[in-house]
Amino acid sequence: MKCFSKSWGTLMWVLAATFYFIEIIVRASLGVISENLSAEFLLTATQLGSLAAVYNYAYSPLQIPFGLLVDRWGPRKLLATCCGLFGAATFLFALAPHYYVALIARFFIGAGSACAFIGCIRLVVEWFPPTFFPFMVGLTNAIGCLAGMVAEYPLAKAVSLQGWRHPFLLLGGGGLALAFLIWAVVRDHPCRSTNISEEVEAPQSVGYSLWLVIKNPQIWLSGIVGGVLYLPLIAFAELWAIPFIQSAYGISHEQAALSATAIYVSFAVGSLCMPFVCKRLKSYKKTIFLGGCIAAFSMSLLCFSKHIPFYLGVCLCSITGLAIGVQVLVFTLTNDHVDKSVSGIASAFTNCLIMFIAGFSQHFLGHIIDKNLSTPGQYTYGDYQKAIALIPLAILASFFFLFWVKDTYQNQTSSSEAP
Repeated sequence: MKCFSKSWGTLMWVLAATFYFIEIIVRASLGVISENLSAEFLLTATQLGSLAAVYNYAYSPLQIPFGLLVDRWGPRKLLATCCGLFGAATFLFALAPHYYVALIARFFIGAGSACAFIGCIRLVVEWFPPTFFPFMVGLTNAIGCLAGMVAEYPLAKAVSLQGWRHPFLLLGGGGLALAFLIWAVVRDHPCRSTNISEEVEAPQSVGYSLWLVIKNPQIWLSGIVGGVLYLPLIAFAELWAIPFIQSAYGISHEQAALSATAIYVSFAVGSLCMPFVCKRLKSYKKTIFLGGCIAAFSMSLLCFSKHIPFYLGVCLCSITGLAIGVQVLVFTLTNDHVDKSVSGIASAFTNCLIMFIAGFSQHFLGHIIDKNLSTPGQYTYGDYQKAIALIPLAILASFFFLFWVKDTYQNQTSSSEAP
């Protein structure tokens, strides 16, 4: 039996979180480079939405097999392999000569990114005390939000100076280098048996683990709620916020990107604060409901941003991001409804539902924008408004599913305490 110091757990999580950080930058970048891609590849809104959504169409289905593998084999092999695939695919995207090569590259970027978040979560389960779980999930989400911030104004500035391809070449190289670091440093468990037969369970136990998750209605309900609450970030901030804000105020691309960044900043703060709000309200469901109501209200006002001052629009973006920070609690609910032995597949299945809903919404909203296009080739404020107005309606509709979610706060009070 070979054992490793648990102090290494933080370093391992940092490496996995760095992978998550880089892949979020690439995922969230399309809103910034949408004008460049549309001009170079002559894209419609539907094609641009498809380019964003294809990431999630690869990412979401792979959550389930990767969740099974990370439970059985540990996160090290998957994180290193996926990080390498992500780096190579990002290189391909940066060098894409036309739309379909970029589409294929985005698909493999999504496939490579599929292990980043669940790998982080599995490392938290193995290397940190259970009481740290809500805080560490929130911190992981905050890292993703920080990446989203970098993917807005800083990336927009870099693209304006160097073009859109050069930053992606650097990100691809960073992904490949990080893959080697993960392989060298990350270990699956604090103590690991040297007998391989003791580490890997019988194949039939894998199917049984998946069945335990799939048959649990609480996982489905939590995933649907989490997916809808993610729409202001994925469907709005990542893709349509910049052109919508530009059309509303007639401002520059960089200024609009700075406005969208406000959603990421506040979402990071909200993700870290929500465990403490739960402690105050003594309920996961009440906290999620409160955040959803605030997000739906602020997004509704954002739909009419042309009629309000710019600074109020930025404030509404911040309020929306802060409110949807409750989305992090979905993973705590999921973790509370399953045994530790299937925590990886449970988190992965939940993330699969969330990202599938997010990916579908990107494509669907692009289709709505094209369908209501008033002038061919010219997208106006009204065209974007009709699509974005569906987001607060979806949040309100998600409360039906939230009603049936079992609140585990009273049974797992200690798990909501941050360090």
